[in-house]
Amino acid sequence: MPLPHPYQSAEELAYDHLRAAILGGQFPPDSTINQEEIAQTLKVSRIPVRDALRRLHSVGLVKILPNRRTVVPSFTPHEIYEIFEMRAVLEGLAARYAVSNLTDSDFHDLAAMASVMRNVDDLDVYLERHEAFHDLIASRSKLSRLRREVARLREIVAPYIRINGAAHQSAELDQDRHDSLLNVIKSRNPAAADKALASHVRHAGKQLVTAVENLTTAAGSDSRERRPA
Repeated sequence: MPLPHPYQSAEELAYDHLRAAILGGQFPPDSTINQEEIAQTLKVSRIPVRDALRRLHSVGLVKILPNRRTVVPSFTPHEIYEIFEMRAVLEGLAARYAVSNLTDSDFHDLAAMASVMRNVDDLDVYLERHEAFHDLIASRSKLSRLRREVARLREIVAPYIRINGAAHQSAELDQDRHDSLLNVIKSRNPAAADKALASHVRHAGKQLVTAVENLTTAAGSDSRERRPA
């Protein structure tokens, strides 16, 4: 696969490759990442791959086990719910600070993203616009640490959103409400924007938890049906 741009180091190359593969669904939750295979694919030594995996571990995208095996972490429904609760609080806070900094151009961009999310069937396109929509709001809060933490929390559950979307042949968990959310944010009322975005994230979290529980139940039923009598 041709590289989109030159990399300053083999570690940077390995980090970007692995991060994109995890977020893109090539490594679903509980899958093992083989350092030697990645090194051979990228034509680098194992050392930069190992260092890249340590960086990914620090942001929660992989888990390094005591036996040195590296896996993509899996989360229970309760853990997913907790992550979305954290997101709700932080993204609501970001919206509270962002409303006074958003420009007419920003609102135009947000409306365009919402329109794409409402109409697109392509999961990759949907997720790209969804990430951009939420990140634009967070960026206008001018709270850089908050923005980074919100992005990290979105990333670590991204594989689950992708699994659910692929299983249901749908980009959206349910009827998306980015248009109504945008209308609240455009009112430039900090408290209302905080409440609306927090509620939006919590709603998405509840839907994803239900979807994961249903997929787990379905997988268990299929496994039992395949057992010999």
